[in-house]
Amino acid sequence: MKMTPWFEGTQKPVRIGLYQQICGFGVSVGYQYWDGAAWHAWGATRKEALAERDSTPAFTQKDKWRGLVKKTPNVKLTGAAPHFGAASSDRRERG
Repeated sequence: MKMTPWFEGTQKPVRIGLYQQICGFGVSVGYQYWDGAAWHAWGATRKEALAERDSTPAFTQKDKWRGLVKKTPNVKLTGAAPHFGAASSDRRERG
């Protein structure tokens, strides 16, 4: 899986979805869900972070983050749930 470079926490993602993050102390890597306005509870695994996507916003909003580098296939819009690195405004399936 190819990842983007790390971004500073002051720069926010343009797409809604799950992202890998380095905790504010720089000692561990985990995942957080970005809803377009705020990060939600941190999880050590993608599964843990996805389970927290409907939680209240996380206390820390400035951890470094990165996402997946992925080519965009020919797609059509659907109501499917977002996956790792996907944007909810970009809910798509291969067409």
